[in-house]
Amino acid sequence: MNDVPNTITLSGQGLLHNEKVGLGGYMYMDRLGPTIDFGLMTTYAYLLDLPKGKLSLGLQFGFKQTRIDWQRLNMEDMNDYYLVVQPKPLLLPDANFGTYYYTPYFFMGYSTTHLFDKYFFSLYNNDEYSEFIFSQNAYLYTGGFIKIKNMVLKPSVLVKYWEKGNWGVDINTALKINNLIWVGASYRSNTRSFVLLTEVRVNSRLKIGYSFDSYLGDIGSYNVGSHEIKLCWDKQAKKKPFVANYF
Repeated sequence: MNDVPNTITLSGQGLLHNEKVGLGGYMYMDRLGPTIDFGLMTTYAYLLDLPKGKLSLGLQFGFKQTRIDWQRLNMEDMNDYYLVVQPKPLLLPDANFGTYYYTPYFFMGYSTTHLFDKYFFSLYNNDEYSEFIFSQNAYLYTGGFIKIKNMVLKPSVLVKYWEKGNWGVDINTALKINNLIWVGASYRSNTRSFVLLTEVRVNSRLKIGYSFDSYLGDIGSYNVGSHEIKLCWDKQAKKKPFVANYF
């Protein structure tokens, strides 16, 4: 299909020497049709030791901007108010919050985005005020680890909620073999898509992954699927807490 979504991301994170505080950064550019979203975020997290596991609290803060390439819009009404005015994009602050609890056999996390509920541009048209809001989203993620000889099975569920009652569920499972390679599958209810994925640990710090998405709904007639390749370099792999052995 023409004008398919295109996303570029760059992120990094690490622990300080006390291994209680984590700092990170995240930059992205997301192009969807005539719109381009850009964001730059910084992350702070603190790790608490609990009797049976660990609890991490994280806060992300930064700025984002949404641009519209008005020349790429094909309007039925060329006198449309938004096309004529073409409001300028604003660079706005944004914040996200998340918490994550884990043990060697269980994990659960919750996060919410766009805490400020800001608009990225607004217009006045004949005394009528219009605004475009960053809607808050919420995510609940839970799962566990099941040891099977030299393998670890990792089932998980991700529940996603958007404002105005929209929600979806991802059902996932992954199998880790000899702590070197894992394969997995996922089903996403809101897009009716099926995902196959694999990851290989080249050494203690380098991992290479690949995933393939296939659509089961009407969009499957127009799209043969999407491919994703991941390279992950973990400088602190040998210093991480016990739960790292299960990923």
